Amino acid sequence: MPRGPFLPSEFVPTKFSSAADKADFGNALLNFLDAGCPQGLFTKKLYLRLSMTFGHIAHYNRIQFYEEWFSSLAAQVQFLKHTLRFPCYGDPEYTFSDVERAIQLEIVNRNYLARYELRLAEEQQAADLVLLRQLENKYRTPAEERGRELQFAVQPSDQTPVAPIQGWRAYCMFGRPKSFSGLSRTGFRLQSPIGERDASTSSRQKLSRIFTGTITGIS
Repeated sequence: MPRGPFLPSEFVPTKFSSAADKADFGNALLNFLDAGCPQGLFTKKLYLRLSMTFGHIAHYNRIQFYEEWFSSLAAQVQFLKHTLRFPCYGDPEYTFSDVERAIQLEIVNRNYLARYELRLAEEQQAADLVLLRQLENKYRTPAEERGRELQFAVQPSDQTPVAPIQGWRAYCMFGRPKSFSGLSRTGFRLQSPIGERDASTSSRQKLSRIFTGTITGIS
């Protein structure tokens, strides 16, 4: 018989269960919780009685019940919360309500909920740190690599202003306009209307005619 705080004298026997059965159930459950809910301590006897107390259902079998309530720290925390919230209905002469209330009190006295919640928080923190290290290894660039990247960074483009192309250079680069009117680099104003003749023939002669035209503005 598992050792525990409960004695048969603390409980009322029912028609089908003795006071010792109630004490054994309470002690077995507390021993199971105190050990961290190992599957080896979740016996068939403990499963059958627990599935009929605290508002539980059978969940098909012992394995499924264990998977539902004890397979992880998060599930164990939910089990403790559920156990503490249960109102423990019924007369002790017909139910296990007296041992249910005794179990609730002992869970509070032993601070099980806070202990399990602390373990859950530590587990979650450890998992977060593992994920953080994985993400850092995948995405964070080492300092020496960042330095090399800065050396190969694209230099800013040359911001030196470019003077507009005028006069003879403009003509040579862009071809003859239909009409030409503007200021030369020396301030001379050039005017020479150009006809619609073919620009592809006698280029040198046409250029000569353009710039021997009327020049105004000479001081």
